[in-house]
Amino acid sequence: MLSSLRPLTRTTRSLLVVQLRSVMKQTRLRVIDNSIPTTTSAQDAPYCIHVYGSKKVAQLGDVIKMAYKGKMYKAVVVSDTGCRHVRFDNKNNVVVVDDNLSPVGTRITGPLPTELRGKPGLSKLLAIASRFV
Repeated sequence: MLSSLRPLTRTTRSLLVVQLRSVMKQTRLRVIDNSIPTTTSAQDAPYCIHVYGSKKVAQLGDVIKMAYKGKMYKAVVVSDTGCRHVRFDNKNNVVVVDDNLSPVGTRITGPLPTELRGKPGLSKLLAIASRFV
């Protein structure tokens, strides 16, 4: 059995690291806008149920579908565990948006990375952000 296991190559190691630092299905999320009142308990935390596009994992600026208390919402990933500005609890942050990628909330409580400025379609999201890192 052990003889059939191959050592990890450089490409498989890098793919594994990308998947560990990304948002995929069943990943717990943290909503950083005031669109839905979320609790801090792990049982009630929103989680990802679908990644739009032909990808299995979502990176910065990708649109996902999340579930929270029996309802489904569309959200944009604004930071994941691979971001350079992550501090302790700032992991897997999302902002809830509607079908036109306009933010549902009126205020964003956490900082947004500057890498989002180059993404198309997120100008309304960046307009209500108060801090950039």
